[in-house]
Formats: sequence, structure tokens, C-alpha cells
Amino acid sequence: MNIDDNIYKHAQAHLDGGTYSLDRIAAFLMLIGNPQDSYRVVHVAGTSGKTSTSYYSAALLYAAGKKVGLTTSPHFASVKERTQINMRLLDDELYARELNEFLKLVSLHDAKLSYFELLTAFSYWEFQRQAVDVAVIEVGLGGLLDATNVISRHDKVCIITDIGFDHVEILGKTLAEIAGQKAGIIHENNQVYINQQTPEVMDVIQDVCIQKNASFSVCDTDLQDIEEFALPLFQKRNLRLAAFACGSLVGQITTEMLEPAAATTIPGRMQVYEEHGQTVILDGSHNAQKLEALVHSVQDAYPDEQITLVVSFAKKKEQYLDDNLAVLRTLSDTIIITEFAGEQDYINESIDPNLMVTAARQAQFRNVSFIRDPQDAVHAAIKTAPIVVVTGSFYLLNHVHVLSLDMKGY
Repeated sequence: MNIDDNIYKHAQAHLDGGTYSLDRIAAFLMLIGNPQDSYRVVHVAGTSGKTSTSYYSAALLYAAGKKVGLTTSPHFASVKERTQINMRLLDDELYARELNEFLKLVSLHDAKLSYFELLTAFSYWEFQRQAVDVAVIEVGLGGLLDATNVISRHDKVCIITDIGFDHVEILGKTLAEIAGQKAGIIHENNQVYINQQTPEVMDVIQDVCIQKNASFSVCDTDLQDIEEFALPLFQKRNLRLAAFACGSLVGQITTEMLEPAAATTIPGRMQVYEEHGQTVILDGSHNAQKLEALVHSVQDAYPDEQITLVVSFAKKKEQYLDDNLAVLRTLSDTIIITEFAGEQDYINESIDPNLMVTAARQAQFRNVSFIRDPQDAVHAAIKTAPIVVVTGSFYLLNHVHVLSLDMKGY
């Protein structure tokens, strides 16, 4: 049985009809000794930039000499991405052995955990086994009721990245409601770091900090070194916030720490590789806020270049389709619609391609086509333009990342 099959065998994918609660994972972690409270934690929530900020935070802490655990989701190429030590995946043999030991505990306690809860608990457990100094934990969804939100240490560092409209059916329909959910990771006496955002967001975060006796710091770091790195504009913002927050753990952030952090390849975040001499950009942006950042950064990096888009959105994003396509139309007038299906934390399928084709034409794309298979779509796209941007869903990228081994990051 392979690793993924073994995980799915023990996970309850859709417990309680998809309701969110900390009860199951908290009870299980208590039974195995609350490993999540045995090391320092940097907890990262937000709508946009939280994966990148998590990677940058882990890289900075590692460069500062800390032994660092890192968990992010969803994974790009391998489930092992969710349990990293010192910016590296565990090797297959070690991962399989550790996972098997952990799953014995799950069975022993008859724990009923969702896929995400199981992998979150495994990361917390494994980080204790590996004796990390600090773990960087990316929130999966929201914050308040996210399975990662079971850390009780008062010295937790919270990072709140940019907040926008996403998962409104779960988190709320206003920025204030969404910010309240994200701020749910803030516990008593925590340290909170945030970029300057809209007053609606800032007021909510600051109020929660007051209620929780948590410190509240707005990023004012002006590190010239970051401006000089060849990073997309939105990644400079994420790196700056990571450096601001991690300074509380290691003291001064030096150029020697920033350089390897800036060179970190973050899967599916404006990740660039060459395919048959053409440039292909993979980015999992799936809402208007993220897509606007992507468009701005691609235009900044590749001014006046002809671009073809390969796009598919998850079905649950259907209500935002017109807005998302309007943003992408500012980048190119050529789009290839594709589709995907799969399962990680929950079952994912793409919007009906016929609907997407119609919406793309209404968005004034001049060249619209549909190619069912994502890899075929990318191969077709690289024949039409020197720059190909694949975006719309992180889960789409799972189907195209194996196209080339010539990955170079950005």
C-alpha cells in the first residue's frame, strides 16, 4: 500500500457533513501528549500569501541556526510537503516508517480524524519526534476552527497575512467577519504581526489582541536588501512580513539570513520553469485579490511579452468566475480552458468547462479554446506564446507540475 492510500485508509474524509470543530483533533492530541505544545510555534493565517510567508519564515529561522518544522497545505507534488524539517522533505523510507508508527496510534485510540486533521496531527507529532526548536504552521482554512488551532503556549507568534474575500460561505460575507475568523488563532499573550491593511481588518485584529492581552505589531520593516532581490512584488511583501515577525525569535535579521530565504522555491507560487524553450509560470491564485497580485507581478517581470493563459477554477469558486476572469483579461486576451478533478483535504472538481468558455467570451477574451487534459493544454499553449501562465486553482497545478524537471523557481 502506498503512502497516500495508507493515509486515506485511516482518514475520515467528510466527517459530520463537513462541519468544523477542534474537538476531534484536540482530544486525540491530548491522548498522545499534546506534542504541539513541546516547541515554539509561528502560526500563519490570512487569505493571500500565507503559504509563501510560511516558507519564508521557516527559511529565515533555519538560516538563523534553528531546527525548523514546516507544515503547509494543500500539497503540490507530494504529501510529504506537509511535514518538512529544515526546509527538506523526509526521505520516503523515513516518512513511511514514521507515518506507520503514527497511524498505529490513530488505530489504537480509534481516532476519527479528517484527512487534514490526521496530517496536521502527524506533523505536530513528528516535529516533536524530530526535536525541532520551532515549527511554522500554516492555517488550512480560516483560523478559529481550523485544525491547526490547538496550540496553547502563550509564546506563540502569530502572523496575519493579507485578508480578502475567500471561502465566504464558511468565514463570512464581510472583511470584518473574515478577519474575525483569521484572528481566531490569537490566544492569550501571543505576539501578533501583520501588514498594514484596510481599517476594517486592522480594527478587528487589534480588538482581538486587546481581548487576548496579545501584542500587536504592524510591519514597518524597511529592508533594502529585499527590494534588491529578483522576486515578484507580492513575494517581497510576504518576505518582509516574515522577516519582521521572525526577528522576535532570532533578533536581528541579517543579509546572510535573507539571501537563502529569498532564494526559496515556493511550490505553485509564481513558480517559473522552462518547457521547450518557453517560460511557464505556475501559480495557484484562485480569487481576485491573489489574481491581481499575480497579474501585477507578471506584468512587472515580463513587460510587453505575449502571454497565453491556461485556466481552470474549482467548482466552489463559480460565483466569482466573472470577477476572476475580468482580472485575468488585463493580462492576456488568449485563454485555454481546461479541467481537473482530485482529492486531498476534500473532493475537488473544476467548474463546467462549457460555462467557463462562455464566461471567458463574455469577459472579452479574443481567443478562447478548451482542452480537457491540463498537460495537453499547457503543451498547446507553449506553441502560441513565449510566456504561459497556468492559474485558477492550486489543485489544477497538481496535474501539470510533472511537465518538466527544469524547475528554477522565480
